[in-house]
Amino acid sequence: MTLPWHLDEASARHALPHPIAVLCDRLRTHDDASRLSAVLVLAEGIARYLALVLLADAAARGTSPSVLSRYTTARGFGSALGTIQHFANATRGAPDRLLPELDALIASPWWQALDRFKALRNDASHGRVNLAAEATTLLRRHDEDLRTLIDGCAFLVRYPLGILRAVRTGGNGRTSGRWQACRGPTPRGGLVELHDVGGIPSDQILLVDTARARVLTVAPFLCLLDDDFYWLDLPPPEDRARMPYRSPVPGVPARDSLPTGLYDPRGAHPDGLPFAQWSAPPPSLMA
Repeated sequence: MTLPWHLDEASARHALPHPIAVLCDRLRTHDDASRLSAVLVLAEGIARYLALVLLADAAARGTSPSVLSRYTTARGFGSALGTIQHFANATRGAPDRLLPELDALIASPWWQALDRFKALRNDASHGRVNLAAEATTLLRRHDEDLRTLIDGCAFLVRYPLGILRAVRTGGNGRTSGRWQACRGPTPRGGLVELHDVGGIPSDQILLVDTARARVLTVAPFLCLLDDDFYWLDLPPPEDRARMPYRSPVPGVPARDSLPTGLYDPRGAHPDGLPFAQWSAPPPSLMA
């Protein structure tokens, strides 16, 4: 496989969407044990990020709530890889599919590197590997895997994250807003004025497919609250009070709030939906 270009750790920190760039930023340490831990968090973070983006795309395509629930409640590194494979295969050949680059990546050393990091993460979780004692050897062994992993994520530069704010309609009927990019270690970049943005949801995380000039809302699968990203773990129906967000940045406390004003693709609620209503199955499925 020929990669689009080489992304070293420094360029990945500035070019990739946040929160992946934040996880790349945490590789900057001279302590081998801390760096190895950051490598494993990055690898799992990439898998979870891609899985959640594909889930958001599946939701926009009208995938049944039962299917979405099965994959959103599955947690862990291996579950994320399974989610990527399922939805990449489910949309294979569709002209409007999201992230078609995954076809080649899943059949490449990039996927094998992810799988090796998953195995190492599992070994560490079950006490079969002592990361602190073996960090230097393991980093050397997986150095090429890390470079392959970062290089393979170069395609994500073509799918920027951002927030559309201050949407307004002028006297000529044209709708405009201010675009804030979410890439690099700083979650919100400079403002860009966008025109003809009518119908695009504002004040929630959007992913732009630059090749096809399309916008996908990734809320509530990804959410930006107080400059911190949170990744949605949908709680089971019997446990709605459980904390639904897990921050991809270790040590950052999760917020206890749920998003409001979520985009309603049917247009029945122009001011957006609360999370409980957004995540509820349609009445026809509740009988």
